[in-house]
Amino acid sequence: MARAVGLQLALPVWLSEEDSFDSFVSEDNDLLLPYLKQFIDDSIPHENQSTVPFCFIHALARGGKSHLLYASCHYANDRSVSHAYFDMQTIKQFPVSIILNAEAKDIICFDNLHVIRHDINWQIAIFDLLNKVIEQNQANASNSRTKVILTADTAPNQVGFTLPDLVSRLNWGMVFQIAALSDATNSQIIRERFEKRGLVINDELVNFLINRVSRDIGELLKLVDILDQRSLEAQRKLTIPFVKQVLDL
Repeated sequence: MARAVGLQLALPVWLSEEDSFDSFVSEDNDLLLPYLKQFIDDSIPHENQSTVPFCFIHALARGGKSHLLYASCHYANDRSVSHAYFDMQTIKQFPVSIILNAEAKDIICFDNLHVIRHDINWQIAIFDLLNKVIEQNQANASNSRTKVILTADTAPNQVGFTLPDLVSRLNWGMVFQIAALSDATNSQIIRERFEKRGLVINDELVNFLINRVSRDIGELLKLVDILDQRSLEAQRKLTIPFVKQVLDL
């Protein structure tokens, strides 16, 4: 199930409703989810709200960064907080004007910022937007405050941006690293995703997927979708021989 999120750009963006804060499984990330919820809530005027407008989250590929941004958009939507999601993997091919007036949103999410590490035009555009957010929040201190959540594959000063001012600005906010997931946690996530689809699998199959196919949780979740569909089409239970057949192993 997916939900469309309206943006400035003409392309529709579909965010999976399964990617919520409740479905995010973390290890040693106990502070991150409460912080993000409060961060989003702080876009709504109230007493003692935080003045920090940026939050930067980094992890290796498929570490859960996109999941958290999708969850942030759903959380904002449930509270009638305006929001926008931009995946730099997709929009870097477009003119930077695609994010023009993005500061009009209460919550702005930028995913995969590392892909513009060598694109000075996009780095300047992001830097300018962050400055607009600061100026706007200072001018409207008693009203709603725009917040920006950004993700990349490593910390701001390690991404390799060619614009030093952008690195400095990104470090101005809170910076979180998503802890890597253990095999046990990956197994839990996979099992729960299969169970949501009404599929019963045993430990042997879970271990096979992790040890023989992938330890990348993003790839594993894609496999759940594929195996669910193929099992339904073939009217077959999920067994290791069937999985081998489907994945051509």
